[in-house]
Amino acid sequence: MSIKKTYLDPYLDMFNGEILSYRLSKKPNAKAVLDGLNEVIKKGKDAQFCTSI
Repeated sequence: MSIKKTYLDPYLDMFNGEILSYRLSKKPNAKAVLDGLNEVIKKGKDAQFCTSI
């Protein structure tokens, strides 16, 4: 049995703690972080209220 790491890249709404997006990856990399960020930006365009990223 081997132990493997999994990396979590969450994006949280700092107002209410809601998870806006997240990515899981087997190794830390910029692609996972940027994919999650791009998803948050897309969701923010349709937001009813002002958003700050």
